[in-house]
Amino acid sequence: MSKIVIRNVCSADCEAIINLEKKVWEKIGAPVVTEELFHKWVSTNPEGFLVAVFEGHIHGYAYLEYIEFTPDSFNNMQLRKFLQSGYEGTGHCPSGNTMNGLSLAVDMPNRGIGKLILQRIIQLGIEKKQDYLIALARLPGLSKFLETVKEEIKATTPIQKLALYYAISCVNLIRGNMSSRLLDITIPTHIKVTEKDPVLCRFAEIMKMSLHDVFPSAFNDPESCNMTALMVYNFKDSRGG
Repeated sequence: MSKIVIRNVCSADCEAIINLEKKVWEKIGAPVVTEELFHKWVSTNPEGFLVAVFEGHIHGYAYLEYIEFTPDSFNNMQLRKFLQSGYEGTGHCPSGNTMNGLSLAVDMPNRGIGKLILQRIIQLGIEKKQDYLIALARLPGLSKFLETVKEEIKATTPIQKLALYYAISCVNLIRGNMSSRLLDITIPTHIKVTEKDPVLCRFAEIMKMSLHDVFPSAFNDPESCNMTALMVYNFKDSRGG
């Protein structure tokens, strides 16, 4: 039986990564990695550029950089700054306290590829003595959920707040973790979430990441109603620091 191998990227992987990006992200309008950006990432932080190889072909990859991050003071402006600098190849800070998961793509779902990549990222964070890992999770179940919300409620409640209610409810469904400041938020009685979000809950279940907040997405994503969830893994908790 073929084994999935997680390894660091090499320059020869460029075409495969670009094709994978197009296959996974182009259909929803997300920006895809160009040849120029690929080589910037390779030269910037090659140890944080991981690929998953199955039967001789690349079927998944992740790229992360190190940044300075403080959970309690994080806001949408900082989020966009991290994304912009990351996709310009200028965001990497070797002495940063946090791993910023800029991109993750897998074209063979339900094969365990994504889980293996995420496990290797956690292992790398432990080895590098990082404080946090942050990642953005799509909310593809949000659009379906909003179809169940009454029009008068959607007309008077900001989409970002409804998205936060949805994300919190999803995390509660799986008894996952969230930022302490979200614990005091009361979910209105009209918010009824019965199905876990397939992407958000994957981060919460597989990686044990905590929901930190919900922000407007940096790209057009109709399924997620142009919203994204910031997920945080706290290495300090796992090492007792």
